[in-house]
Amino acid sequence: MFGGLDKDNYASLGDAVMGPVRAYTNLRWTGFYLCHQFDATGSSWTAPHSHRVPPVSTWRFLRSEGWGLGPLYLGRQWLRTPNAAGHMVSVPNPGWSEANGKTDGQHAVELAKGVEMENGATIYIDLELDGFMNDAEAKRYLKGWFAAVTQAGYRPGAYCWDSNDARKICTTFRDVAIWFIRMPEQQPTVYNESDGMLFRLPPAADFVDPEEEPGQIGRVACQFAWYNQERGFPGAKLRTSPTTLHEVNPIDFDAARMPDPSHPEAKTALCLTDFGSNAPAAFFLDPSVAAWQFLENGRQWGDWMQGGIVTPEAVTFKDLGYGRWFDTASVAAASRKTWNVDLFGLGVDGSLWTTRLLSVGDDLPWSEPQVLNSSTPARHGSAIAAVSRRTDVLDVFFFNTAHELTTTWWAPGDPDWQAHVGAISHGFSFAPGTNIAALTSPTDSERLDLFAVDSSNTVRWVQWRTPAPWATASVPLAEAADPAVGVHAIWSEGQIHLLVGTRSGRLAHLVHPDGTQGGPSDWSTVGFVPRVAAQARPMAARVTRFSGAVVAVVIDSLGILSWSAYDGVNWTVPGTDVPPKGYSTGGRLAVTVTSPEALDVLLPDQKNSWYVRRLVPSGVPAAPLTTGELWAW
Repeated sequence: MFGGLDKDNYASLGDAVMGPVRAYTNLRWTGFYLCHQFDATGSSWTAPHSHRVPPVSTWRFLRSEGWGLGPLYLGRQWLRTPNAAGHMVSVPNPGWSEANGKTDGQHAVELAKGVEMENGATIYIDLELDGFMNDAEAKRYLKGWFAAVTQAGYRPGAYCWDSNDARKICTTFRDVAIWFIRMPEQQPTVYNESDGMLFRLPPAADFVDPEEEPGQIGRVACQFAWYNQERGFPGAKLRTSPTTLHEVNPIDFDAARMPDPSHPEAKTALCLTDFGSNAPAAFFLDPSVAAWQFLENGRQWGDWMQGGIVTPEAVTFKDLGYGRWFDTASVAAASRKTWNVDLFGLGVDGSLWTTRLLSVGDDLPWSEPQVLNSSTPARHGSAIAAVSRRTDVLDVFFFNTAHELTTTWWAPGDPDWQAHVGAISHGFSFAPGTNIAALTSPTDSERLDLFAVDSSNTVRWVQWRTPAPWATASVPLAEAADPAVGVHAIWSEGQIHLLVGTRSGRLAHLVHPDGTQGGPSDWSTVGFVPRVAAQARPMAARVTRFSGAVVAVVIDSLGILSWSAYDGVNWTVPGTDVPPKGYSTGGRLAVTVTSPEALDVLLPDQKNSWYVRRLVPSGVPAAPLTTGELWAW
């Protein structure tokens, strides 16, 4: 489970608070109000902020700060009126109709597009009182609203009470995501101001509806705490640094099954890695299970291993008050020799764990999972990277709770993971939403190059070359980096190529001529990876070397998978692919070179399925890659 907050007024939070709160608490997502009345032109959350550089919307700003989001649209509500005895009662809204539902749904879409919300995101209609599904006109109103949002390329959701509407919407409108309200009569303490921890989150059983069908999105999030004067809690003090707090009164607390309720279809972390000859392995990490498959006989992707390979119950995690769960911000894997593979993940308590497979066969199980960092926990939502720089050696990287880049390693002659844990960056913090790009050298097994975005939106280069210690440098970039898109790296022809997401919504391409930190040569910005449309911005990107060229693979805000090749001078015009149900824009993407003739891309679609899309050489220099086979699960 992943904690969240929602607050009606963004001004009571603001940019200077939201970035630090994401870094110093376990709050991972926030409600985002498109409007507080069905005919309103927006809210403090949608208002422009010209002081930002670049002047992006609050939606995009929070995405870059690493927040998951839950967009809310206040629809037409029950009306409150006095009865003959003078008591306030709820009566049906005369504005409820299917036509008005469509009108209001279109208005919600206009507000979403106004903040540059990516296609495919979930928009939740806010139903403040229970009983909509008991009224025929209210049901028609919801039908129209859901249809208009769906037609515009978004997923409809409903924020509603659990006792009636949540259950009936879930069974009547099966493509609608549910953010339900379940509030105890007496408000218990759920937030610890001393350490910034939201605890006592609802149990997983609360998110299960027995009438849900397999593959249905169903119950995504739950509002479970109101901190206000009427319930005896005058707000909460959110931690913004090790020594500072920001008071918010009132404030509501929520929980979700994934870190980003606007993309419930992207709840799993994904990765690909080498495994055997022309047989890469694929992994997904769900909050409750890790599973894998591999390319059998170099030709056919298999099925995800039934029951998974490890569950949180098998790992010695701490229970922070709401159970033991995998943190699905990231997952990593590396192969230290042929037909061996090691998988790495995090628990929500910050435990870095691993399990390994030493060969392939039905009777060869994965090893018992092992925690690697007992004395140095990872921060909430940390990225992970893992590489094997030579046979039987593994290096793993994560961010500790001081927001420093941290490593540990394993070798047959020195296998004590715990003894090797240590920070390798000092004096600055890494941004909560950044990935970690880890490079091994094609010519030097005693060298590692790491890249990530710091809290000032600068790309940092952390390098190890034996016998020297770890060293850090900044990568010059003319504009602010976007931690949520991150930095991605590859060696090619003796040069390091970087792709860096920028807060302006582009993908910058930088090259270092020899990879020598502190040498006479420095980074040069070659340009930008071409976009398929002017309004398309990258939501996830990867870079690799394939068929003699540097290749960028991108999922953009329109839900289009695109790719482009750099031949040393120019980027080619992007090739594109869109499946019938549309690719997810939730930022999940993995890429691997399967063979000299195949580049495989793993990603989810909008309807809770996964795809591997194969790219193959086309023989056409202007467009050197084209689509090959497609596997779906």
